[in-house]
Amino acid sequence: MVLDFYDEEVLRTVPILQEETVDALLNRLRRRPQSGVLARRLLSFFLLFLSSCTATGVDLRTPTTTPLSAPTLSAPTPDPTLVMLGETVYAQYCAECHGENLEGEVDWKPRNVDGSFRAPPHDESGHTWHHSDRVLREAILQGGQRLGTLGTSNMPAYAGVLTDDELEAVLTYIKSTWPEDVRAIQWEQSLNDPGPVDEN
Repeated sequence: MVLDFYDEEVLRTVPILQEETVDALLNRLRRRPQSGVLARRLLSFFLLFLSSCTATGVDLRTPTTTPLSAPTLSAPTPDPTLVMLGETVYAQYCAECHGENLEGEVDWKPRNVDGSFRAPPHDESGHTWHHSDRVLREAILQGGQRLGTLGTSNMPAYAGVLTDDELEAVLTYIKSTWPEDVRAIQWEQSLNDPGPVDEN
């Protein structure tokens, strides 16, 4: 059953919604009746969900799990010797595409005309820190070909080019530029994904 999005009684039966929130929703809907059937249905299902959560005693205002932005562990302090070596490796092999300051290619999110991915930033504005060390090592070793059916990028494979120490150093350098909370999130990702690295 799809609830009527405009029905004030339905909106007012959701205990978690404050009176001002309901009034604001209704006023917005009255001003924009062309919002679309899908939007109305999605909000109706959301309201039904909220209502059922409240009816079963689930308090949505208090999180029951630790959010991704609140890591439970601290990342290890980057080794200054590895950071220095990594900065040199980065400048030699990575900066040309990923930027001298890890800023990535300009307008990096859209794909190139040929469908290939652009070089993303490695600072905290990119998605590098969303991946575990295992995934990052594979990305460096396999290059753009690792993406398979997802697409490709012009990144060369560095297997056989970088030593294990250089690989570790460049990752340490990149991570050393991130804020502490971002490093902690990435560290947890790595602890949860300890599998072997596929070099091919």
